[in-house]
Amino acid sequence: MQNKLKSYRALHGLTQLDMACNLGISVTNYKLKEEGRTDFKVSEIKKIQKFFNISSEEIGKMFFEIA
Repeated sequence: MQNKLKSYRALHGLTQLDMACNLGISVTNYKLKEEGRTDFKVSEIKKIQKFFNISSEEIGKMFFEIA
């Protein structure tokens, strides 16, 4: 699921450092989350949604198994 986030991030020309700074976490922490090795907090998901200005439906597709 986080592969969708990675693709979305790359599509917008952003690095893992850019995303980590936006979320207020370390790059290492962000990398682990993007790789799906640790989970994003709800507050981080909300920040990502706001940062990219995307709908709840789109954020749901990015992070959850929604068809």
